[in-house]
Amino acid sequence: MGQFYPVNSPSTLPNGKLWVDGNGVIFLSSPSVPFALWLSQFLSPSLSLLWYRDVGVVNRVLGRRRALSPSPYLIFPTNNDALIFSRGSQALGQPSAFTASAWISGTPNNNGGYALTYGSLDGGIGWAIQVAYNRVMFLSLSSNAPSSSPFHVAVVYSNGNASLFVNGQLASSGSVSLSYPSQAQLWIGDFPVQNQQAGVNPTNGQNVGEVIIENVQLYSSPLSQSQVKGLASSPSQDPVDYSSLVFWGLYRYIHYLGDLVTGVGFQRMGALLEGGVV
Repeated sequence: MGQFYPVNSPSTLPNGKLWVDGNGVIFLSSPSVPFALWLSQFLSPSLSLLWYRDVGVVNRVLGRRRALSPSPYLIFPTNNDALIFSRGSQALGQPSAFTASAWISGTPNNNGGYALTYGSLDGGIGWAIQVAYNRVMFLSLSSNAPSSSPFHVAVVYSNGNASLFVNGQLASSGSVSLSYPSQAQLWIGDFPVQNQQAGVNPTNGQNVGEVIIENVQLYSSPLSQSQVKGLASSPSQDPVDYSSLVFWGLYRYIHYLGDLVTGVGFQRMGALLEGGVV
């Protein structure tokens, strides 16, 4: 089959079934994703689906497992297949500069309100973004929580100084002290050091079918204010600096108990109905 570049999708997809076999690569673009979603269920394992414009880690993920869904989320239909993030005992290392970005759909939870946490239950917290007591907090920095959701939160940290952004606007800044535990993982949606429901509360008061934390992006550099504003422009915003991107997770339908990205892969994924990571 070689290399195949579909440039669009049929307006009406066929109802029948087929089997496509051979060796080759199907390169996708945004217009051809609906066609690829339909076709992917009929492909032989020897045929690969990759993006036409290689953004690095995206194609490495697709090279290991087909994981596609529309507009523009990657989807893993089961959680036990999503073991794709492995960086050892400290998943993200001990960076002296970084940017953490996420979209949050929920309300403050006074049990902790953990949205993003880098740490371990035994070793403590290196840093955390929390939504509690009607505040958005990053260590000693805080700001009023937005009255409506979803909302965007970003933290830019560089050598002891941090800036907290809410919906693309600088909300608080100052010096902060980080102390990384020897074992550190990225917890998304919950950090149950206090109890098992210490994540952000869902907006409808239930923990099923809610988008709580999504489009999580971590960079190894301090992004500019204009770049942060770009990330805050849409819940489906692509990364703004691929050269320093170290983690990108796009999620949908996450229970507020959350999940954990550990040094050996995904854990606590029973809370994940449908989701993906790039």
